[in-house]
Amino acid sequence: MSFSYHKEKSYPRLGRWVLINSLGEGATSTVYLAFDPKAKEYSALKVFKSSSSISQLEAKREAQIHASLKHRSILEVKEFHQSIDLVDIDGETRRVTAIALELAKGGDLLLLVQAVQKVSEKLARTYFRQLIDVLEYLHNNKMAHRDIKLENLTLDANFSLKLADFGCACPISTSLQKSEGTMKYFSPEMLKEKAHNAASADIFASAMVLFCLVCGRMPFTKADESDYLYSLIVKGKTDMFWKAHEKISAKKGEKLVLSPELKSLLNKMFDSDPLRRFSLEEIKKSAWYQISVYEPKEVSKLVQEMIN
Repeated sequence: MSFSYHKEKSYPRLGRWVLINSLGEGATSTVYLAFDPKAKEYSALKVFKSSSSISQLEAKREAQIHASLKHRSILEVKEFHQSIDLVDIDGETRRVTAIALELAKGGDLLLLVQAVQKVSEKLARTYFRQLIDVLEYLHNNKMAHRDIKLENLTLDANFSLKLADFGCACPISTSLQKSEGTMKYFSPEMLKEKAHNAASADIFASAMVLFCLVCGRMPFTKADESDYLYSLIVKGKTDMFWKAHEKISAKKGEKLVLSPELKSLLNKMFDSDPLRRFSLEEIKKSAWYQISVYEPKEVSKLVQEMIN
């Protein structure tokens, strides 16, 4: 697969962009690596699969929310096209809805975990602090992301965090009924389709991301009492939860050694009761959160060494 533009090749076109290849595909859209030959600029182009009026309105809403948010750890929106021609290499044309976004040249946290299995607590804390910082910005602006997951935590050329995909984002409410996002990251109240606080659900999903970074796998299949691992948390048997994960690692020939401070933080963030679950303020005051992190230049060097 090519990740660079070759002027002698034919490519599908959308406005000023040529579409080099697909970077990923979801239920509602495909993201392409795009290039503007005149400006010599690369971009990520999110092209929506449906061109219905409802889909166009949903895409417009996503683009407006995303473009209104300005933070160093949020991907920049470059353009939005509610209806534009996509011309394939045979010259056939179809009307599509598309958003041009800043290109995350470093991939995403899922690709990083797949490449290295797991990362050190210090690197995980470095990324986790960036995630909490951007969540605090969103929540202070009365917005919840509602789809925090490894794939949506992209990385720029220096391997710093860039939050992506605001298709599920909404104003914070304490009484949301509809659960949106990715089910395996759902909090227990979302799984039960109870009225829930989207900000607290973001925090629960962030705990799952943190666990994945340090363990290289999901903490449980779903946050429900029917799931053995999560039932241990519900019952307050957190020691048994961590011992169970040590056994899982041992069966794979690995050793799971996590600091007591990290386990304590995750226990609080995984709480099945959203009223007891740690808030952003409590997370930031936790002992593990306050330990040192890597400087940006250190992160770039370290991650490059890890993946090469």
